Amino acid sequence: MIEERNYLLHPTYIMLGMLLAGVTALFLGFSGAYLYSRIQNNLEPLELPILFVFNTFILIIASYILIRAKQYYKSDDTKKYQISLGLALVITFVFLISQLIAWNQLYDQGIFINHSNMASYLYIISIIHFAHVIFGIPFLAIFLY
Repeated sequence: MIEERNYLLHPTYIMLGMLLAGVTALFLGFSGAYLYSRIQNNLEPLELPILFVFNTFILIIASYILIRAKQYYKSDDTKKYQISLGLALVITFVFLISQLIAWNQLYDQGIFINHSNMASYLYIISIIHFAHVIFGIPFLAIFLY
């Protein structure tokens, strides 16, 4: 007979929390290193394609939609919950496509990952974020269906 355990916090929540803490530390570390390098070496910022700004707004909108989805879930409004998750999934794909186009624009400007320290940080941070978003898609899809 298998004994059922009651956890104060389920182990999957602990693992998810540790994963998010690790990803957050990674972003903060690279962002801090970027700022340190830029200030210490008195480097000029890169001229970013406007799509990077657009993507920032996309992420803010997606975050808002996911917060609303959580509220709909807690209030047991299944229809609005599913609509919110579906919209977040669509916005996620818009972000990914837009990010690919933005990298292509950097490439067309001659800004490669080995172009400068600033370019390296930009590519590393945006690639890690791109991967983070891709790895979140299956979970979003599971909750949607």
